[in-house]
Amino acid sequence: MNLDRVATLVGELDEFPDSRAEIIFDLSAELAREGRTTEALQWLGRLAEGGGVDGALARVEMAAVHYQSGRVAEAETELARVVATPLADPSPYASAAEMLAGLGDDRAAVRWFTMAAVRFTADQIDAASGEDGWASWAFSVLWQRREARERLGLRPDDWDAGLVPPPALRSDRLLSLDDVASMRVPDGARVMFWTLSEFATAQRDLSGMIDQSVSFETYRDELEDQLRTLAARGTKVTLVPARAAEMRDYADRAGGSVTDEAIRRAYLDDVAQRTGTVAWPPGRNTPCWCGSGVKYKRCCRTRGR
Repeated sequence: MNLDRVATLVGELDEFPDSRAEIIFDLSAELAREGRTTEALQWLGRLAEGGGVDGALARVEMAAVHYQSGRVAEAETELARVVATPLADPSPYASAAEMLAGLGDDRAAVRWFTMAAVRFTADQIDAASGEDGWASWAFSVLWQRREARERLGLRPDDWDAGLVPPPALRSDRLLSLDDVASMRVPDGARVMFWTLSEFATAQRDLSGMIDQSVSFETYRDELEDQLRTLAARGTKVTLVPARAAEMRDYADRAGGSVTDEAIRRAYLDDVAQRTGTVAWPPGRNTPCWCGSGVKYKRCCRTRGR
């Protein structure tokens, strides 16, 4: 039981009052992972009582906890409460749809995806259309809706009309941030990445590896977009976390440079064999791949909204 993590989050509620909702979501997820579902539901219930978007999202999280515990009636009650208090923001409806799709209930997922879709603004719908639409959050929601409908054997409808799948990106070799956009792989892609804790070190110590003018935020957002491009066409994506000191030592032992493609490829193979890879996208309640410590669905998953 990770008591330290729970205690830290509880302490942050007073320390960071402006982030109270975010902290409660993380706290409830931690409690649920530890099997302390009653406490998780209590925290989420307090947030739900406040209403608004955060309140609706809290009810969706409460439904998820109930579903995971086999309490279907209670879960459906929470979702019904979301429907009973309509909001203009599509986020709670999209969150519920993703949860239901993950549970294999595509018919219910389509209903909730549609409730999210009708709440998108005209600008958001436009942003989801065309060759570059794949990078927007609205596209992600609409594309998941389309996939759920396809699994039900339903034909494309008006919401699918403007969706243009991104071009397939395939390669027969391992990919880095620099080459992922142009390489092609037959069955999947392994992509090297720097976490938040390693990025600055790599930028400082690995000459020529990362442009000095690039911020971590820019790097992270561009990589997330590229990963979506790969996944949108069915390419299985796994991530290989790189470490600056380790990569430099590996290059030195190999008598090469970290900027050499062959060295990077060999290093990634070595890391993948020794420590494994990171699946992408992460699960709904798992930490984001970028190393922020925030759940993926509230971090890089929201990029491009």
